Amino acid sequence: MNIELIDKNRLVVVLDDYDMKSLDITYEKFSWADSKSRNVISKLLTIAKYKTGFSTNNKKLSIETIPQFGGCVIFFTVPKKNNKRKIFKILKSSQPIIYGFDNIEDVLSFCENIFKCLHEIKSSILFKENNTYILITRPISLFSNHFKAIISEYGNKISYNKLFLYYLNESSNKLCDNNAISYISKILHNKHPPA
Repeated sequence: MNIELIDKNRLVVVLDDYDMKSLDITYEKFSWADSKSRNVISKLLTIAKYKTGFSTNNKKLSIETIPQFGGCVIFFTVPKKNNKRKIFKILKSSQPIIYGFDNIEDVLSFCENIFKCLHEIKSSILFKENNTYILITRPISLFSNHFKAIISEYGNKISYNKLFLYYLNESSNKLCDNNAISYISKILHNKHPPA
């Protein structure tokens, strides 16, 4: 479960498939009309208040859910007075994004420079295939232009292909599983603290 306060009126909660199972809820049945869903929302808001200070103070609350990788992303918004509703287009981003790096130095440089964008990454796995390093990433929603610019500086995008993913999992050397970028980035930043 990832809870992030966007500002004093907006909160994002990301639930993965494990969180959904432990809360005994599915995206399909997630509805304000369902008492179990209302209890889950109440629990999430209580946790959010404890962790971030987000509070509705008995005001109206807008709740939007988006399915994501077996879980969901929930946006809580306390509308401002005279605030017109904004509509955002959500693009499909369920496919992993794959990049190839020519050497380990490029991977390390990317991880060191991406530290401020770690909140955008749901998961990442690093493989070594022959003399190439392959990074498979899954964004929480969509990667920012800043993230794309940094990764493009060090690596080359590889077209998504399920067979290639199966091949990597079966035949390549998996160097770092699940949260490779975060793991490497945090090690590098502990080694070289900012001035």
